[in-house]
Amino acid sequence: MNRFLPAALIALCCALGVALAVQRSALNATRAELDQVGARVERLEAKQKETVARKAVEDLQEQVARVERKAAAATVAAEAASSRPAPKDANAPVAFTEDDITKIVEARLEEKLKKNEKKLGDNDRKMPLFELAKELTLDPAVQAKVSTIANTCKKEIFDILKTPRPDGTNAADDVIQAFTSGNKDEAQKIFLKLFTEKIPGTETTYVAAVARVQEKAGLGLSAAMGADAYGKFQGMNIKPENIETGFDPWADYLQQKGK
Repeated sequence: MNRFLPAALIALCCALGVALAVQRSALNATRAELDQVGARVERLEAKQKETVARKAVEDLQEQVARVERKAAAATVAAEAASSRPAPKDANAPVAFTEDDITKIVEARLEEKLKKNEKKLGDNDRKMPLFELAKELTLDPAVQAKVSTIANTCKKEIFDILKTPRPDGTNAADDVIQAFTSGNKDEAQKIFLKLFTEKIPGTETTYVAAVARVQEKAGLGLSAAMGADAYGKFQGMNIKPENIETGFDPWADYLQQKGK
């Protein structure tokens, strides 16, 4: 019996060696999996930190924008106050009217428009949809979506400007008059008015409302075109309402008016 003991011990050692090798292999595989999980966790943590940082930046930008608006309002108020005669009582508060602020804002806008007069024309670039589709390689399904978005944007902007005032007039007719008058100064005054005049029945200016419509259309175009194509579209400096689809509410309106 003692004769078989060494052989049994050798076999047992071999078996233990194999088991150890298997366990070592399993351990290495587990370590590899742990490393992968650790890497994933690090990526997730980095992404979470990036998201938090982006949110913090956005919050900070919003706070800066609020401060800038308050500073602009304070500047307007100060300028309006300084332009008025000093009161007899030096301690009395200086009163200023909304009309004073409006005039200052209009003057600043007019100055800005004069400085950027050459750039203003670039914002009116138009392009037929079929040419845009060639430039951005848009398939027929995407073209149909782009057409719908552009037409909706045109209609909503036109409806905003067509909102009737209490006296029966509307901003759309003012814009048409600006384009057809041939008087550059008068046309500029009409467009400046859109920055400050509020849509009847609302607290929103025409320009602010139009900007919201354009922003909504931009989001729709981004979703329809995809990130790459929309990035190229933005570089082309074409507004959504200036995509020529064959639909033109302004032309239809002029035809109805017999012009």
